[in-house]
Amino acid sequence: MSQPAPRSYLQQAFRGGMEAAAVLWAPVGVAVVLGLVGLAGALSGRPWLFPSLAPSAFMQVKAPRRRESGFYNVVVGQFLGFGSAVAAIYLFELARRPMLDGPSVHITAATVASVVVAVLLTELLEVLLNASHPPGGAMALVIILGGYRLTATDTLSIVAGVLLVGVIGETARRLRVLQLDRIGATPR
Repeated sequence: MSQPAPRSYLQQAFRGGMEAAAVLWAPVGVAVVLGLVGLAGALSGRPWLFPSLAPSAFMQVKAPRRRESGFYNVVVGQFLGFGSAVAAIYLFELARRPMLDGPSVHITAATVASVVVAVLLTELLEVLLNASHPPGGAMALVIILGGYRLTATDTLSIVAGVLLVGVIGETARRLRVLQLDRIGATPR
């Protein structure tokens, strides 16, 4: 006798009486948070979206009760990653190197060392400031691997993107907690 095929999360949720809104809230919430930040950046003519913001938004909406998903942790964790990367770039004298551009670029020992130092420093500072937020480490990589230049304009773009995800994502996080409380559920 064959076993029935396992049901998907959506099938289980709908058969279990969970509302469609509860199932779709997280993916739609993340899309809205990142979409609003991207739109604001497009209107400003600056790139306010960058790779480390997506996991921040996912954490805010998918795990809204976790401390790492709160406004303080998101903003401070991202800024610690940025600051640690800048410090490592100057420590290893990488500030004048050309930006990395795709997989053909040669990554040097100094680049690897700066990544190690920046991630170590980010995590250490997050622990000391009680601001754990894993995407802060991703921010360090984005900066060291050349996603942005160390200019005032790019720094302001990073600050704007982080603050917008912090504020918009915090709003989505709080709405998600209210929604979960209403249906008596906890996110997976």
